[in-house]
Amino acid sequence: MNSTSFRAVPDRAPLRWIILKIHQRCNLNCSYCYVYNRGDDSWKSRPKQMGNDVIDQVCKLIVEHCARYTIDEFVIELHGGEPMLVGKTRFVEIINRIRTACAPLSIKFLMQTNGTLLDQEWSDILAEHAVAVGISVDGPAEFADQKRFYHNGKGSTNDVLRRLSSVKSHPDRPFTHGCLAVIDPTIPGADMIDWLVENDIMFADLLLPLGNRANPPDGWTGPEPYTKYMLDAFERWWALDGDAPHIRFFEMMIRAHLGYKPELDALGGDLGALCVVETNGAIGISDVISVCGGYSGTDLITIWDTSLDQHVDKLDVDLVQAPCAACKSCPEFTACNGGYLPHRWDGTGFDNTSLYCETLSALSARIREAITSSLPASMIKTKEVAA
Repeated sequence: MNSTSFRAVPDRAPLRWIILKIHQRCNLNCSYCYVYNRGDDSWKSRPKQMGNDVIDQVCKLIVEHCARYTIDEFVIELHGGEPMLVGKTRFVEIINRIRTACAPLSIKFLMQTNGTLLDQEWSDILAEHAVAVGISVDGPAEFADQKRFYHNGKGSTNDVLRRLSSVKSHPDRPFTHGCLAVIDPTIPGADMIDWLVENDIMFADLLLPLGNRANPPDGWTGPEPYTKYMLDAFERWWALDGDAPHIRFFEMMIRAHLGYKPELDALGGDLGALCVVETNGAIGISDVISVCGGYSGTDLITIWDTSLDQHVDKLDVDLVQAPCAACKSCPEFTACNGGYLPHRWDGTGFDNTSLYCETLSALSARIREAITSSLPASMIKTKEVAA
């Protein structure tokens, strides 16, 4: 790996986001989980919980980084495993410790959880400390419980939906920032959109299952089922118009067609814009990279030997995430930017199209068509302009 000294990347905004893995274990055993069930065992060698020494050093780096770039706000996402396994008392201690150490910076907290431990007390804590919550839930129980289950094999979906009601009913409900759903192509895409609406989940994202040519998703038969799912889901979503939930993947691709570069990592967003810190203090560009077993980018650098600027160079982020020539010559490139980095791995490198290239291309083309058809006829060029 490149061990050159720090250099700022001229066309990159300073890092403003860190994902803290405050608990390394999980109370679920989802079959597709990239941490535990996709061939990477690095979690076994890390502490179960993040200690104060790691938290304090992270805060020191954040303060130094924000001073260097005159930043007055920073985002910290609390993640796992399952972050709520740290317990309510420890969770509050972590929040308070970070805010105190980083003062007077404004720290915006997010948390991604499986939702199985949510209750009224947790909702009160999250609201009091202004922690926005994302919940992982994959759809109707008869489908989702085949992949999202406890260690004893019991499905988790109905538990999550029941506990989600404690968040929905809280007077400070805006602290909920949506749900993440891993796509199951056995669920009709349109039905998934309707399910989100029926369950009052109005902010969500659809995630293509993690996998690549060297380590394909479970049950992989090719991209066709995912293409059909995404196109069906988009048609239903588009038809709902103002009653549709916010689906980040669709909205980001629409914005890309309108000239905005996608920030979403699933659409080729810059992975140098954030970093992941594990319970042992290791820094990574993204924990999902663990599905790329041959990529030696795990636990190579730590918060004690690397500033928040240096991980880009030390882990060769720009080289690793550079899109391949086939992507850059594709008419849909501006919308998908080559797709998600882990989907491009082939066992030796990332210089490839996405495993889901067909899906991304078809969806992008359909979105462009939908945008065009919604414009007034007077805005659409219908004949050659005379020279």
